[in-house]
Amino acid sequence: MKTYPLSISTACVIICLSLCPFQELPKVDVPFADKWTHMVMYGVFCLIIWFEYLRSHHRIQTGKITLYGWLCPIVMSGLLELAQEYLTTCRSGEWMDLLANAIGATIAYLLGWIVLRKIVSPKTVASLLFLLFALPTLAQEGYPANYARGPRFKALIYYSNNVESAHKEFAEQALKFFHKLSYGEGFLYDKTTDLSQYTDEQLAEYDVQIWLNNSVHGEKERKAFERYMENGGGWIGFHAAAYNDKNTRWPWFVNFLGGGVFYCNNWPPQPALVVTDTDQHTVTKSLPREFVIPSSEWYQWNPSPRKNPDVEVLLSISPKNYPLGIKDVVKFGDFPIVWTNKKYRMVYLNGGHGDECFTDATTNLLYVNVFRWVVSTSPKGNPFEK
Repeated sequence: MKTYPLSISTACVIICLSLCPFQELPKVDVPFADKWTHMVMYGVFCLIIWFEYLRSHHRIQTGKITLYGWLCPIVMSGLLELAQEYLTTCRSGEWMDLLANAIGATIAYLLGWIVLRKIVSPKTVASLLFLLFALPTLAQEGYPANYARGPRFKALIYYSNNVESAHKEFAEQALKFFHKLSYGEGFLYDKTTDLSQYTDEQLAEYDVQIWLNNSVHGEKERKAFERYMENGGGWIGFHAAAYNDKNTRWPWFVNFLGGGVFYCNNWPPQPALVVTDTDQHTVTKSLPREFVIPSSEWYQWNPSPRKNPDVEVLLSISPKNYPLGIKDVVKFGDFPIVWTNKKYRMVYLNGGHGDECFTDATTNLLYVNVFRWVVSTSPKGNPFEK
């Protein structure tokens, strides 16, 4: 302890930084900033070991300085990464961090010998340093995947069992669909039939609420939802989740949806040819220009959300479908079925009636795109980039 006070103190600080929970630091606009931080931290650590070794020893023993000033820091780094992965719930181990730590230790080790012995030429030193500093960047750029080190975000799914059978069938299938998306705990989700039990603080933990043919009717729950959305919350609503008429008496929600109220619908449920209104939006850029969407009852709204400058319509029923319906027939009119109000982090999807909505791959891709886009625009940052 007396011989190596700075080295031991630095090791303790690194252990503390590696294992203790900390609030996420603000993002720095530097590529691979976290890897550079690891390299510098272990490089400084090894240089401190060199400094204290040289101060207390007149004769350099190659084996000891290699063991204490290079191998031991790397082994410590590996053990800390394993501890982060298996012994903590707030941190996670990463092989790229271990590589960055090893590079930092190696650079410091080489610098120590260069200062002492000048055992290699300056050109060789420059080449080695360039290669070592470039390794983390090259390794990252050469690898296309971004593996989650833990759940990326949380979602809250809201549904009801006290609805008509076709709406309940859709909700049951939607729950299975979103559960499959959560495989491997890429995200966590809770499901509820009662939003009144959630406080504002609890709702704020969720990056998105998904309403499956269900809405809130009590004044308390409505105000809580308004606060959630006004403070950056995310919302995906299906079918009857947006139903409103003269009896709903929730003007904020009408404006939230773009100003339209229920106007008419087709019956019975049927598939429809739909058109993507833009190929520039993240939700629609991977969808075909036209495709047939599975059977549902389709709501037409008045006035059309398209008339609101704050609304971006993403998908519409093609006029080629008219007349639409067998019993109840819609003969004409603007018919958006997927849109977002750009004032909020939200998407409404008109489909959601019956047990056929998840039978088509293109439509399922639409649902995935909507889910990813709403979550990716969180004010907390894009969780898919973490």
